[in-house]
Order: sequence, then C-alpha cells, then structure tokens
Amino acid sequence: VEPRHIAVLTNSNDEASLVATALRDRGVPAIVATGADIMSTEEAKELLSILRAVHDPRRAALRYAALATRFLGHDLEKIQALRSDPAADDGMLQKFLQWQSLWESRGVAAAIARMDSDEGMTPRIAVMASGELRLTNFRQLIDLLQTASQEHSSRPEHLLRWMAQEITRATDRDAAEERQIQLES
Repeated sequence: VEPRHIAVLTNSNDEASLVATALRDRGVPAIVATGADIMSTEEAKELLSILRAVHDPRRAALRYAALATRFLGHDLEKIQALRSDPAADDGMLQKFLQWQSLWESRGVAAAIARMDSDEGMTPRIAVMASGELRLTNFRQLIDLLQTASQEHSSRPEHLLRWMAQEITRATDRDAAEERQIQLES
C-alpha cells in the first residue's frame, strides 16, 4: 500500500488541513482536495505576473515583479544587483525578449517551456513546501492557457486579459469542474 492509495475524509477543510499537516510531519505526502478554482491559487497570480513581463519586457517594473515570483526565484538582493549592473540587466531583458518572441511565434506553452528550461522553474517549484501540488497547479495552468489560446485568441494581449479576468472571477465559489485544482499522482 502506497500513500496514493489512501484517502482520508474529513468534515471540514480546516480538519483536512490539520490531517494533511500531521501526515506531512510524519513524512507521508498529503494534499487537500478543496474544490477550489485553480485560478484562485498563488501559482495563477504569479504566472500572470511573469506573462505580463514577457508580453511587455521593456517595462523594468514588470520584469522585476516577475523575477520576484517564487517561479523565477530572485530575492531582493538579486534584483538589486541586477538593477545596479546595466550589462546584467540588459542580459535579463534579452531573455525576456526571447521569451516574448517565442510566445508570439510558437505560443504560450512553448514560451513557458523555454522559461522553465532557462530558469529551472520546475526544480525550484518541486522543492517548495507542497511542491508536488504547486507543480500540478503550474501544469494545469499551462494546459488552461493553451486551451484558451486555441479557443479564444492566441494573441498575447488577449490571453493576458482572459487570464486576469479568470483570476478575478475565481472569487466566485461556483468554480467549473475543469478548473478545480487537480490531485497530483
């Protein structure tokens, strides 16, 4: 019997969080299925921040905000060092411009895949608290973005507007089933 073969039913989300914490403290992987909308997660907000910077990379404030996300992992010290070194700052701008070009030519999923490869996003996320769940959320968000780009518009500005609207709508508790946070396996 492996942890993935076991489910614990509780009476409330608070109780489920307590059980999950107790299991994790004992080295047993655990997640809580809340039925929450994936667009209400920190991962959605951080990915939107990154995509805004990729869409408009010449706006330094957007780049620095993106770099400060957990996905890209730059702390204040790294960002200040980047800002004080014009050559390094220009090098980072060039990366964002490459990601922008890739997004425009091959789509959002290709751009995110390149960002992940260039910046080691997946390994960074994996070692975080609840890393498996965060990775699952990250992958689900990429899938939703790709679907939205196919169904609505692949133009970056339209996709950004769609994602921002969906994050705003996520406050509505009646989340669609396809957008409820998935369990990692």
